[in-house]
Amino acid sequence: MEDSKVITDKSEPNKTVKQITRKSIPRKMLNNHISNKDLECIKFFYGKVHIKYKPIYASGKINRIFLYLYTYDNTKDNNKGNYICSLNLSQNVIKHLPTNYFQDREVAYIAFFSELYKSEQNAKFLNATIRHSEFLRISDVL
Repeated sequence: MEDSKVITDKSEPNKTVKQITRKSIPRKMLNNHISNKDLECIKFFYGKVHIKYKPIYASGKINRIFLYLYTYDNTKDNNKGNYICSLNLSQNVIKHLPTNYFQDREVAYIAFFSELYKSEQNAKFLNATIRHSEFLRISDVL
């Protein structure tokens, strides 16, 4: 999307300059500190993380999946650093994602498009709900 407006150069009043304003989706690297201004607004989050997989069962079937994201820390034995957030995947989203997304990973690149919000039970924990399967991508580090 582009918006443009014509402005005049003050040093040369007869000369006009076209100024283009570009709009883009806000981005946030997960390895950087997440502040309160990053919460409750839709953003594109990405980074190199450690992933912990936790399925939630109902009636013997997977009802929902939580992916717990931690900073990648290669100085520790399991490469798991500080907790970042959890991603909530519903059954409708799960069925459209590749099965290799649903496993623990020592290190992976992740990108998701969502809104982070504080947990209702504990305000220290951040959660995000993935509403569409195309809003999540995970790839192995080569």
